[in-house]
Amino acid sequence: MKTIRFTVLIVASAWVLTACGGVGVGVPTPSDTTAPTISRVAVEPSTLIVPGATSVRVEAHVTDDGSGVDAVTVKATYPDGSEATHTLSAGSGATYAVQFAPSWGGSQPGNVQFVVSARDKAGNSGSASVVSVRSAAPPPATPW
Repeated sequence: MKTIRFTVLIVASAWVLTACGGVGVGVPTPSDTTAPTISRVAVEPSTLIVPGATSVRVEAHVTDDGSGVDAVTVKATYPDGSEATHTLSAGSGATYAVQFAPSWGGSQPGNVQFVVSARDKAGNSGSASVVSVRSAAPPPATPW
């Protein structure tokens, strides 16, 4: 009789834990529904980009108090409408950065727009405001 009561107690306890979220009686499992926070986005150089001649560094401060930061990217939109996406790597603290040489077809000057986006481990994502940097036409080809 003691074996049956003990078995019933185990089954009942497992059912209560499952019904209450698995953490403990009456304590639901917390879920992360908040996107990562992106701040201090910086693009260097911040005044003029020359395609093929300028290396660009994009840096951002990204935090996520819930499940943690999973990925940080920057999308560059060039004057000809083409786009390139680059992954930022984690640095010290909550700083993420990438360095790359921007390039696009054509020779039109205009603005290069950078948008940093982040996704957390729960799948929530968010983007920072656009950072725009003026660009010059690429230098002419050497005639010889």
